Amino acid sequence: MPRRNIIVTGATGRQGRAFIHALLNSSTATDPNDTTYHVWAVTRNTTSPATALLLDAEKAHANDITTIQGDLNNGARMKEIFSEIAAQDGIFGAFIVLAYPGLGNKSDEEERQGKVTHTCSPRRTSQGT
Repeated sequence: MPRRNIIVTGATGRQGRAFIHALLNSSTATDPNDTTYHVWAVTRNTTSPATALLLDAEKAHANDITTIQGDLNNGARMKEIFSEIAAQDGIFGAFIVLAYPGLGNKSDEEERQGKVTHTCSPRRTSQGT
């Protein structure tokens, strides 16, 4: 089965780590006849303790995770990431964690990050599937 590429922003935070864990450890992920996923874990710092914690927690799935440096506040870099992954078997989906307003962030930051993600995302065309 082909691997399905999933982009996860905020991969080293609580929501991102929980999503990655659930995806890679689901019952369907352990069935060799089922679809497999490859997680592209987008993080601002690929050498941070939080990144090391993520990789250690999912070491059984080490071949299914690639950490990649990126920041939703850098639209050009995010566009590069989406383009690079799209060129390597396409993008099946994305789990996007945005800045949460109220914890020192303003709602316009969340909106800006959402627009960056929307701009970077490849457009899906209907092909009868």
